[in-house]
Amino acid sequence: MWRKALQPFAELHDIFEGFERYLIKDSAKPLAVGVSGGGDSVALLCLLHLWGRRPIEVFCVDHGLNPLSMGWCAQVHSLARRLGHGFSKLDWIGDKPVSGIQAAARQARHGLLADAARGKGIEVLSLGHNRDDILEAALMRDMGSNVSAPGMWSPSPVWPQGRGVFIYRPLLNVPRKVLRDWLTAIGVGWVDDPANENPKYLRSQARLLARAQLTGADEAPDPVGAADFTAVLSMPQPLGWAGIISLSADYVRGLSDPRANRLIAAAMVSAGGNARLPRSDSVVAIANGLKCGEAGPFVLSGARLICRAGTILIGREAGDIARHKVEPLVLACGDAGIWDGRFEIRSLQGDVTISPVQGQKNALVEADLARYLQVPSGLRGALPVAKTGGGAGNDLVLLSESDNSAGVTLRSWVLWRFYAALGLMKDEADLLW
Repeated sequence: MWRKALQPFAELHDIFEGFERYLIKDSAKPLAVGVSGGGDSVALLCLLHLWGRRPIEVFCVDHGLNPLSMGWCAQVHSLARRLGHGFSKLDWIGDKPVSGIQAAARQARHGLLADAARGKGIEVLSLGHNRDDILEAALMRDMGSNVSAPGMWSPSPVWPQGRGVFIYRPLLNVPRKVLRDWLTAIGVGWVDDPANENPKYLRSQARLLARAQLTGADEAPDPVGAADFTAVLSMPQPLGWAGIISLSADYVRGLSDPRANRLIAAAMVSAGGNARLPRSDSVVAIANGLKCGEAGPFVLSGARLICRAGTILIGREAGDIARHKVEPLVLACGDAGIWDGRFEIRSLQGDVTISPVQGQKNALVEADLARYLQVPSGLRGALPVAKTGGGAGNDLVLLSESDNSAGVTLRSWVLWRFYAALGLMKDEADLLW
């Protein structure tokens, strides 16, 4: 019945082909779907269920902002159970801000969803944004917001919670009304959050304006297409273990201004471990300096960029670690954690403390010192070292992905995040690198 009900809705005819363009079909690994109870996300859940090629894990976030929200989550749980899928309720707990509540709720929601997905070993989180959301985002930008247009396939917008998680929005070419009309046709209900109609919120104002538009919104094209950066994948990354990105200076100087700016912003925020992109005027200044032949150093977003022997190197700025008082990461045996937004570290044998090597070079053993000296002098100080507890003598170990001594394993997320930001992970299969 559900499949037959698709026939009158031309915008949904190719939806399953879209799923198979981005997703690995017939995988045993679940897909995560964020379902609020609203018509968009409920329709997405029903369409993925109808596709039927993957197990599904439903996540429902309760922001605690409306007394009815617990009941909305219960409705989502009931639907997930009826369809035979897993369900997790995610609660936003703690104090809520007095102003900017919608932006804070969006940030909290993405953090909760990303944590839940990673906790279940899921890389792809599907969300129900549709064609109307693209138009609403454009109107919000016209009204002064910095909200970005939703993308079909993009990395999670939160860091470090979103590491390894991609957002898939397969409904961006489908109008909201079509989704609701299809749900009506198959007899599946949804809830309407009154906050969506409250004119005190900018998104609600944009939604009202969007309804007054006589034409729909086309999917927003990416002005800096992912294909333009494929050459980056072939560039050697000899210092990737140290969280340092290597780029051809000639390649960067040959890019158009928008592409060079996007590349540099992605590299600086990834190498710096920061959560937010840097200011555009600061990025432009660095791009212009490189194109004029300047060698740096340039410092931005907690990262340092230098150019030497035709290669641009971007790594963590050690001085920024000190200025912002990045705390050591203390791990008990079996624990794992993220240090400095760049490295995921796990202790396998005993208690360890992770800190920057800055000021501790003389305690390194000969092999670690040799590896330390492979890194250019301006980028060495931010390398992670592990101090093991309880041992006699020298117990300081320089960490690298190729050296898991002292019972400590390390993974740098810098290159993964950089490639993801450039659109070089084009589907679910690309996430398995």
